[in-house]
Amino acid sequence: MATSRALRRLVDDSHFSAIVLASGILLRVLSLLLSSNTGGDAFAREGIAAHWLQHPSLQLNFGPWLPFHFWLMAGFSAILAENVRVAGRLLSLLAGTASLFIFRNLIRTVFSERAAQIGLIFFSLYSLHIAYSATSSSEAVYLLFVLLGLLGYCRFRQSGKLRSLTLSGVFFSFAGATRYEAWAFIVSVGALVAVLAWRSRRETGLGKAAVPLLLFAFTAGFFPAFIMGNNWIKFHHLLYAVTMNHQWVAEQLTLGHPSLIYRLLSFCGVLLLTLTPIAIVGGLYGFFRSFRATVGAEVAFVTAFFACVQFYQIASGGEMAFARYTITIGTLLIALAAYGLNEIIQESPRRPMLLQAAFGILLLNLLAIWALSVTPNRFSEKIASISPVLRYPHRIESLVAFLGARLKSTDHIVIDDYNSESNNIAQALGLPFPVSSRAFLASVTPASELPGYLEHQRPRYIIYARPGVLDKALPLDGNSLPVLSHLEVRCTFQNDIYRVYEVHYP
Repeated sequence: MATSRALRRLVDDSHFSAIVLASGILLRVLSLLLSSNTGGDAFAREGIAAHWLQHPSLQLNFGPWLPFHFWLMAGFSAILAENVRVAGRLLSLLAGTASLFIFRNLIRTVFSERAAQIGLIFFSLYSLHIAYSATSSSEAVYLLFVLLGLLGYCRFRQSGKLRSLTLSGVFFSFAGATRYEAWAFIVSVGALVAVLAWRSRRETGLGKAAVPLLLFAFTAGFFPAFIMGNNWIKFHHLLYAVTMNHQWVAEQLTLGHPSLIYRLLSFCGVLLLTLTPIAIVGGLYGFFRSFRATVGAEVAFVTAFFACVQFYQIASGGEMAFARYTITIGTLLIALAAYGLNEIIQESPRRPMLLQAAFGILLLNLLAIWALSVTPNRFSEKIASISPVLRYPHRIESLVAFLGARLKSTDHIVIDDYNSESNNIAQALGLPFPVSSRAFLASVTPASELPGYLEHQRPRYIIYARPGVLDKALPLDGNSLPVLSHLEVRCTFQNDIYRVYEVHYP
């Protein structure tokens, strides 16, 4: 009985939020220490940032990627003696940690302190946010800017202060210069500001009513407009990078990726597994209940708008249904779930016990995801993509375990491309930047250039993938290369996807 009363006091006390925050921060630090930096496009972003740091400029086009994350990584790297690998991961860790505080303040501003307490529990134990707070990918940084933008807008709606709206626009602009997903928020929040201006035009006059809209349009649209202008000048296409990404997705979908129905179900399945059914049900309930209050309804509208845009992009072939792409909608669902669940249990005398149970269930879910991702089973590779501790696929881990001890610091290597993994293999092998100084990556270099690379760089190893891209340009016939018949090759390792050939030169 005494223990139960102590736990109840702990939940009712403000110390509980501090304990949850500390747990969330600790989990993200542990993920940084235990994870491989393999999330999404982490290694490619590190390499681009390292290259840009050698010749810094106001570069706006980084292939299909937006510039702001590269500028931040490079700037942070300059502080850390140009160690871009450490800088990229620490930047995400700082952004992921700060997001915990901003997310709590957002729910507190829109809904209530008690709802914020529930939301903090779910967000602190959100496996995907934990994982991507420990990589050099852009998800954690972009999400922090989105949360800051939403917080600024909601505070503006409650106080009417243009300063809050200005900050909202600035942070949305930063997010829009980091990832294209943020443009959906700029459009939806801009639409809300436009409706507000239209409604208040009779009371304040059209000129004064238009000030918030013009202010938000200028601040939030600054970087997107700047980027589109640059695209038009260079490529005569306002959304050049978006078109590039559509082409890349189309190529990926022709390489045996599953059907649209499977991808959509997989996307929803990731949300269900990472958030648990409790958050999904609470989020749906909170979505409909939030229309009782103006600001809550606007948050629900922004959530629905973003979800529609994202599912349309997946259905139209503009976006892959990767697990990490659920982080934004997952975070918004947690915010609505916090409100919905608080509405359900706020009058319950067992509220402290229910919060303890929710914390325990989410922690067990987190541990179960991690355990399933590291133990040998038929689902481990799929579960690994949503684990709080990211790792390389087993096919890469076994390859690196064999080759890592044999590859000398002066050896050159050829890496075939399967599932866009050549960068990951180079990273796992510890190859330095620029990777092209030591490796031929089939993902970025035309396979037709491989014979010349073999002649001039004399790589010691060739990593082939069974469904890779090198077989047509450099077919193997036993222990010889028909294209370069004077070279002898010997297979020294193979797993279900990769084979390692050692090259012997006369």
